[in-house]
Amino acid sequence: MQASTPRKTVTPAEAVAWFEYFARSEELALGVTNTCCDCRAHVKSIQMVEQGIDTRQAWLIKKHEGNETMEFNLHVAPCLMTTWPDGRIVPLVIDPAHCPFPVQPKIWANFFHARNPVIIDVNNAFTSQDPNADFSGLYEELGENLLFNKASWDERAFRLLNEARQREKRLGLEPAPWIQKLRKTAPKPSPFSRTDMP
Repeated sequence: MQASTPRKTVTPAEAVAWFEYFARSEELALGVTNTCCDCRAHVKSIQMVEQGIDTRQAWLIKKHEGNETMEFNLHVAPCLMTTWPDGRIVPLVIDPAHCPFPVQPKIWANFFHARNPVIIDVNNAFTSQDPNADFSGLYEELGENLLFNKASWDERAFRLLNEARQREKRLGLEPAPWIQKLRKTAPKPSPFSRTDMP
């Protein structure tokens, strides 16, 4: 895979703005928390990468070995690289369905009683304009063949999120209390740069 194109980091405050932007989005079906995390991560990652932001994905994989079967529990959320006032570059996971604010990957993993999240750089793959772009190799660290080509991932993500929104509405599923509280407040300015706004 080719080397990553230089991307901009964000401030912690900008990471909060992205968190709030996604928390307000009813398109992400945040009331459905037991599925679609990969679809949400895909859609959110694309939006941030398109803004030129250094975007990663944080993955959790827990293997449970039973007598005859092995079960894989997966969770994923986008992760922004933030620059702090002291110059440190700190990854912050954006996962409003499960966490009330952006958090560092190890803290995020603790929410799920997991350890050692795998951080994947998705910048180059998600900027490809080729719908047949091959994502093979992108997630080699996970040890699983989780991706197809870009077009099939895009189609799958939007289709499954649409189904999740329908299920959320049909079952009356509510997002986390911090999301409900946030949605009752006046929205802040969009995190999208003004030059990229329509």
